[in-house]
Parts: sequence; structure tokens; C-alpha cells
Amino acid sequence: MRKHVFLLMVMQFTSTTAQTTEERYVLFPTLLVDASVVSVLDDGGTIRAELRVTDVLYGPSTLSNRTFQASMSSSGQGGVGAITLYPPLKLGENGIWPVQIDPSGVLNVDQISPARESLVHLPCRLPQEKERWEKISDLVKLIRTVSSVDLAKQQEIVTTLLGSENEWTRRWAEYVQPRLKDLINAPTSKNHETSPPPAPKTQIISTPKPLQAVQQPTPRNASEAKPTKSAPSEEPASSTPWSIIVVLIVAAIGLLWLLVKKRK
Repeated sequence: MRKHVFLLMVMQFTSTTAQTTEERYVLFPTLLVDASVVSVLDDGGTIRAELRVTDVLYGPSTLSNRTFQASMSSSGQGGVGAITLYPPLKLGENGIWPVQIDPSGVLNVDQISPARESLVHLPCRLPQEKERWEKISDLVKLIRTVSSVDLAKQQEIVTTLLGSENEWTRRWAEYVQPRLKDLINAPTSKNHETSPPPAPKTQIISTPKPLQAVQQPTPRNASEAKPTKSAPSEEPASSTPWSIIVVLIVAAIGLLWLLVKKRK
């Protein structure tokens, strides 16, 4: 019984986690990390850099300390599998990067995201772009603050930001507001379901008890099952001959008496 209850609890916890993840990462088109360049290789005009995540700005905490690759040409031109970035990355350089996790679990730079580009151009590097870094950092703080509250409160905050004088904040609110609305109206939204969807019922099949052997009634002895017929008394058998003898004696006496009477 305890095993089945544990399975149901695990299924409910999994469902709740899936909802939280979906709601949290709808606030920006990509995941955002602060990363530092840990190695650089010049491969015949193509710069290949490895970056390590130093802080997760928007995304799962499991991204912390993970590495990803970024390639660019030494001239700043983009290409297949390369980003447009000039001057090329240098060892020890920091920046805010948009990343994504592919189906195989590999962390990559998010290179194609029109929605993200309409909000802010990334990556943002230090020390070259300090002023833009500060603006993006403010936007990231806002996103993290909004992501820490429930959906209804998120919608309330974003609605008030639609009239913000800050262009970056206003564009972000215009991007997020319809997505939050769709999420709130979804059947699995927390606003409509205060508890996770019911977990599939697990049928508990009890082990049948072993059948007890049915005790067969002890067969009675032949003498107990059927009453023993008493041997017929010898008296009836012997009474028949005696009665005949008596009749014969009486008949003889009668005949003698008749004879005696006739003589007289």
C-alpha cells in the first residue's frame, strides 16, 4: 500500500514541476546566462571559444558551471555555425549570452531568435558594452522578479509595465503580456486548477488469501452409518413347528375321543 501511495505522490510532483517550468520560462524567448571565456583557438581565420556559465540569469540553476561553444570569424562575419561578433572573443572576457538546450542536452548559443532580437541584441560583452550591459542587467532583474510570483501577479505586473517610459521594459511587457494571458487561460493553468491534475488511478490488487483446505467429514463406519439389523430371534422360527405339533396332538385326542364315544 505504501508503495502505491509513493508512486502517486511522485506522479503529482512531476506534474507540478512541469507546470512551474512552463510558466517560468515564458517570460523571455531564450535562457540567459552570464558566461566567461575560458579558452580561445584560432583555427585558420575561425575563432573557436569555449565559455563557462558563471551565473544563471534566467533559466534552470543546473546550467551553472556548464560550458558551451561559440565560433566566429576573425573578420567579424558570421557563417554556418558561426555568430556575427567583432572583435572576436578574448580569453577572460565576460558577457550576457542567450543559450538553449538542444534535444540531446547540449548547451548551445541561441543564434536564431527573431523574438529575442526584437527585444534586445545579444550577446552583450564587457567591458566593450558597459552602458548596454547595465540596461540589459536591469531587464534581467525585472524578469527574475516577475518569475518569482504566481501567474495572476505576473499578469498584473506586466500590465502596469505596458505604459512604461523605458522602451526596453515596454517592449518586453508587450512581448510577454499575450503569452501570460494564453497560459492563464490554458486548462492546466494554476488559476484554473489550484491542485495538479489528478494522477492516474493505480488499481491496488490485493493478493488473494490461500484457500483453506475444506475438512471432509469423517466417513462413518459401516456399523455407524447403518443401524445393524439384529439377528432374527430364534423364537419365531421354532414357534412354527411347536404349533403344528400341538394341532396334531389336539387332533389325535379328538379322534380318540370320537372313537371312544362310538364304542359306548
